Amino acid sequence: MINWKKAFKEKIKENLLECERKLNSKEYQDKIKKWCDKFDFKFDEIFDKAKSDSYFRAFFAKDPKKQNIYEKILANYISSFPFISNFKKLNSGGKGALYIDRGVLRKGS
Repeated sequence: MINWKKAFKEKIKENLLECERKLNSKEYQDKIKKWCDKFDFKFDEIFDKAKSDSYFRAFFAKDPKKQNIYEKILANYISSFPFISNFKKLNSGGKGALYIDRGVLRKGS
C-alpha cells in the first residue's frame, strides 16, 4: 500500500535540500527575483535572508504538487508488480496524448 503522506513529506524534504544546495543557481535566483519584483522587495536583502534562514528559504523550494508527485509515486508502485513489464506513463497533453472520449480512445490535443 502507498503511504501518500509519507511520500509527500519525503519529497518536501528533498526539495528543501535541493533549494539549499542550488540557491546560487540561475533557476533559484530567477525565482527569487520574480518574487522580489512581485512584492517590491530588494533582491540582495531577500537572497541573503534565504541563504541564512532555512524557514524563509522554504518559500522558494519547489512544491511537490506542481511536480506531478502523485502520478510519479503511482507509476513506481504499478511498476513494482512482477506481472507488469515496460510500464510507462502516457503523455497527459499535446499531440501524443491519449484520451477516452465517449467510449473511444483518441490521440491528440
